[in-house]
Amino acid sequence: WAFLPAFFYTLMAAWRLARFNTATPKPYFEGLPAPAAAIAVAALPLIAFRQERWLAEALQNPWVMYGIIAGLGWLMQSRLPLLSLKLGPAGGPVQHKAILGGGALVLAIVAYLFTGWIAGLLWVIILWYILLSLLLNLTRTS
Repeated sequence: WAFLPAFFYTLMAAWRLARFNTATPKPYFEGLPAPAAAIAVAALPLIAFRQERWLAEALQNPWVMYGIIAGLGWLMQSRLPLLSLKLGPAGGPVQHKAILGGGALVLAIVAYLFTGWIAGLLWVIILWYILLSLLLNLTRTS
C-alpha cells in the first residue's frame, strides 16, 4: 500500500500534462502546473531536515504526506485558472507577471531573513502564486 500515494501523484501529473498538451492555448493555466507541484514535493525532505522538530515530525507522519500529495494532485487536476508565466501572445497581462514576481521576491527575502531556509522559500513562492491567482480571479469575476 505504500506505493499508492506515489502512484496517485504520478497519475495526476501525467493527466495534467496530457490535458495541457491537448488544450487550446489560453492566457492562463488550468490547475497547478506539474513542475510547480514537483518542486513542492522535492522541497519537503529539505524542509523536514532544516526545520523545527515538530515540523519534521509532522512531515514524517504518513497522513500529513498523504494530505499534501492529495492536495497537490487535486490542484494539478483542478480547473482553477492560475496565472500563466508564458511569454508571447499566449501569456497573460504583463502586470500580473510583475505582481507575481515582485511579491514572490519580497516574500522570499523576508522568509529567508527570518528563517534562513531555502526549501521553505519554494513553498512560499508556490503558495503566493496560487493565492495571487485566486485573488485576481475573484476580482475579475466580481
